[in-house]
This record gives sequence, C-alpha cells and structure tokens, in this order.
Amino acid sequence: MKNPFYYFAAKFYQGFKPIIFRRRNQKVIKDLIRLCPFGNTEKLYDSYLIKKISVVISFLVIGTAFAAFIHINRQMEGSLEGMQLKRNEWEEGGYTVKLQAKTRDWSREIPFFIEERKLTEEEINLSSKNLQMELSEIIKKDNQNLQHVIDDLYLPSSVSGYPFQIRWESSNTEIISSSGKVERSYAAKDMEQVTLTAILIYEGEKTEVSYDVWVLPKELNEEDEFFWLLKEELRAEEEKEKQNMFINLPLSLHEKEIEWKEVKPDGSVLFLWVTVLGSIMICAEMDRDLRKSCEKRRKQLLADYSGFVNKLRLYLSAGLTIKNAFIRITNDYGKKKDFKGRNYLYEEMKKSCYQLENGVMEEKVYQEFGRRCEEMRYRKLTFLLSAHLKQGNSQLLKLLEEEADNALEDRRQFAKKAGEEAGTKLLFPMMLMMLVVMALILLPACFNFGNI
Repeated sequence: MKNPFYYFAAKFYQGFKPIIFRRRNQKVIKDLIRLCPFGNTEKLYDSYLIKKISVVISFLVIGTAFAAFIHINRQMEGSLEGMQLKRNEWEEGGYTVKLQAKTRDWSREIPFFIEERKLTEEEINLSSKNLQMELSEIIKKDNQNLQHVIDDLYLPSSVSGYPFQIRWESSNTEIISSSGKVERSYAAKDMEQVTLTAILIYEGEKTEVSYDVWVLPKELNEEDEFFWLLKEELRAEEEKEKQNMFINLPLSLHEKEIEWKEVKPDGSVLFLWVTVLGSIMICAEMDRDLRKSCEKRRKQLLADYSGFVNKLRLYLSAGLTIKNAFIRITNDYGKKKDFKGRNYLYEEMKKSCYQLENGVMEEKVYQEFGRRCEEMRYRKLTFLLSAHLKQGNSQLLKLLEEEADNALEDRRQFAKKAGEEAGTKLLFPMMLMMLVVMALILLPACFNFGNI
C-alpha cells in the first residue's frame, strides 16, 4: 500500500531539491547501486529520499494529531465549573487542583488542596495541666516565648521524667508544621495565631494539650501580600461550608479583578517532541535497513561463490571460452525458478553479459564485475580470468580447481558460523518456552498444595 503522503513528499522534494539537497549522501547512493545495479542512480536516490520524507511526514502528522487530541482532552477535563470548584464526596478523598489567578497586573499559579466533603462531628480537646507550663518552655527553643515566634520550634516526642509519648499537630501546617518548622513567608501583616496540639499517649490512653503560638509577620512586597491574602480567601471559602458540592472563587480582591483558569497537566508538547525525535529515528532506521540489505547481498554473494567457480571450471573444461562460459552460467541462473527473493550474483552477471553483447572488452567487463561484487574472492577470480584471456585454459583450469577447493572450505566455514549465530538467536525464545513449561508444571502443584 502506497503511503498517502507520498504525493506531497514528492512535491516537497521537487520544490526544495535545489536548495536543501545539494550535498548527496554518497554512502546511500553506493548502497542503492549495489541493490539495484540496473536502476538509474538519479531516480533511485530521488525515490529513496521521497520515500523517507513521506514516512517522516506521516509520522509527524499522526503525532501532531495525537498531541492535539491530548491537549483538547485535557482542556475539556477539570474541576473548575464556571467560578466554582467541585468537591469530592466524603468517601472519595480530597484532591489538589492547580489554579491560575490573573489580574490586570499580576498572574500566578496557586496549588490548592480541596478536602472531601466532611460529615459534621464534634472536636474533643483534653488538657494536661501537669506538663503545660514545662512544654511551653521546651517547645519555644530559641524564641523569646510562644507569643513572639520567629524561628523554628522544638516539638519533642517525649519529655524526660514523664512516661508519655507525644505526637504533635498544628492547626495550620503551612505556617508551623508538625515537626516544628516555621514558615513566616505565609504570614500577613498582623501576627498569625496557630494552635499546636500535643497528644500525650500512655498505654493507649490519650490526653490532648493545646498551646496558642503567635508567629510574627515577615515583610512582604505588594504582590506577595496580594497572593497570600488571595490564598487565605480561598482557604476561608473552602472551610466555610464543607457540606456544599461547589466552592465559589473570589472575583476580585482589593479592587483588583481576578480571572481564574485551571492549570491542567498537558502532555501534548512532550508528545510533539517525541514525535519529532521519532521522525529522526525513522530516518536513521531506514538508512540502517539499507545497510542491512547490502550486508545480506554480501553474504549471498559469498554463499554463491563456490557454485559459481565450480560451474565456470566445468564449462571451461568442456571446451567453452571464458565469454561463452560466463554467458552459459548466466542463462542457467535465469532458468532457475527456486530463487527466494533476489539473486544478486545473477543480476551482476546479467549486467556483465549485456556489456559483452554490446561489444565492451572482455577484460574490462570481468574487472568491473569483480569491482561491483566488492568481495576479494570475486576480484581475485576476475583477475585470473583477465590474465588468461590470451594464454588459454590449461593453466587457468588448475588455478580454478584450487580456487574451487578454497571456496568450498570457505563455504563450510560460512555455514558453520551461520549455524552458531542461529543457535544464539534461538537461545532467548528457548528460555521463554522453558519458563512457560515450568509455569505449567509448578502452578497446578502450588494450587493443590493447600489441599494436602
């Protein structure tokens, strides 16, 4: 089936050929000539590049379409409905949504966690007066007191002299975390109150002690202060009525109108880059396939060399000239119907026969035949044929006999190497089959083990 973008690729190539493709890839041209000795070099190279461009265009179009689909799909999904955020039901868990708040002057992304819809329940607070004063002195660490906190607090898990294990909770973890780390960048202009709760645990019994901590503000610029207040407004709206399904987003703050937009994860750009990278890899893979075809041609020529030399020696022994023997062997190859795919030796010999019929000198034909085959064996053989054109066949037959013996030995070694490579390639499939057999044997035994 022809690539549907082949026509566009051909038009693109013809239009930009003088500009883009001034320098040709000589290695690709040589490979194409090896594989198609009868083809026109110019047309072969143009057809190869057009095919490559059509594959790249189709890959880019498909990848871009998928990237656009992902982008549109991401934009259609989301939690923001108008100016309201939808909560999950109480048993579905909370989720974090990334919002983008935009005014005429500023714009910033705000990650915002929305808790699941809560069922109403009473909070139980227990006090422990025995440790309250001592813990207040311990947890302040380097601060003056708990009413003027500017540095991190020390929240111990236990206190010497008391059998309690202590777990700490903070009413606002964005300001004071449960480990005692203080984040003053979130404080407003006034001091911020945070309640730390110490849960005293002893043999399963729990007692709660609460401490009010005041965090001094940190100097903020106008923009940071605006977005901090906006975040506090969001938090207040979220805490207002947790039973409601929707949360209303503020449309203005401090006389600044706010445009809300949900920031959604979008993998379309990444997919587009992957598409471009895939196109580059396709081009490289096509060149690699071309080199593999040339390697296949080389191996086939080596495998056919022994039979070619034996036939040549046989016809020369029967009294034929080198030229007639060459043509006779070519005709024999042409009559065969059992070729699986292309026979590169037959194609090269056929081209040499056309040259002989057109009056090209035999010596030149044989030399070009050996050069096109590119293997040392063929070069050596064509050198012998060229050297003995005027000397007769007596000495040549002896040399061909030796060459046939050497070629037969090389054929054995080649077949042995091919068998070893095939065995190596089959090793992984054999291991997979062995795992399947072991699974078929062991799984029934494991299932029946509990019935014993």
